Amino acid sequence: MASSLPTAELICVAEPQRPVRPPTGAAYALSSPLATGRAVAELAADEFAQVLADPEAFWRAHAARPIKLSHSTLIVQAELLIAGQPTRVAFKRASPKSIVKGLIDRLRGSRAERGWHLARRLMACGVATAEPLLVCDERSYRLKRHSYLATRWIDDSTNLYHWLEALAGKPPAVRTRRLRQAALSVGQLLGRMHAGGIENRDLKALNVLIVDRPASVDAYLVDLDGMRVRPSVDRQTRARDLARLAAGLDAWPWMTRTDRLRALQAYMRVAPLDGGDWKQFWRAIAAASRRVQRRLKRSGRPLV
Repeated sequence: MASSLPTAELICVAEPQRPVRPPTGAAYALSSPLATGRAVAELAADEFAQVLADPEAFWRAHAARPIKLSHSTLIVQAELLIAGQPTRVAFKRASPKSIVKGLIDRLRGSRAERGWHLARRLMACGVATAEPLLVCDERSYRLKRHSYLATRWIDDSTNLYHWLEALAGKPPAVRTRRLRQAALSVGQLLGRMHAGGIENRDLKALNVLIVDRPASVDAYLVDLDGMRVRPSVDRQTRARDLARLAAGLDAWPWMTRTDRLRALQAYMRVAPLDGGDWKQFWRAIAAASRRVQRRLKRSGRPLV
């Protein structure tokens, strides 16, 4: 969130008020000959049983609505009855990238299982994310078995990258106001993540969803595979996480240091630093961001 050190002191800003849905209570377990898993109480057992009967068939039935397709992750938009109401969900099929990773998954839980626990941990910390609704694993002796996770769809959302692209075409006054709101929301979101003992090695604009409302700009974290829970997140790890996001923000030169500083202050309001001052932290983020940019340039990968 930093490119160079500003001369002004931290700007006093009001903290945005955005309600975060608390994590759903106790989940129930269910199994079938093909899969075993858990779901939130709002998902009826007969609905969950239909998914467990053949999770792969459920995924393929919605393959015409893909969200993300890669060699290890396939996400489609689907629909489930939640609390008796048809509800859009993101249905994810995850697979280990190698046999070694498949063995690791056997020992520490599948990617979908870890995503389920991480999402509930984030929500317990007040971090907005897609609510996990069900998780299931294949019953298989194969090391590279599939696992599945369904999360509530975040309506009217777009990732931060595309949101900033669209914002670039707005009148300057509108762009300034909306960017200020987004800086506060994103800063607060990431502060709660770190304050909750969660690091994120894959924090980039594509993994932050923005919901542009008439009176606010709300931010959500998605794609939790790069996250890990720690007893606490030290200053160096914090700077590294924030630097990955900051490196991509240089794609929009109209984003000022004041905008970045506003996000940093919102971050520090919920995740204060232990020792040292904010200027040192700002410099650490800027230095780490430059390293990220050089590494991405050498590998030929885009900044965003």
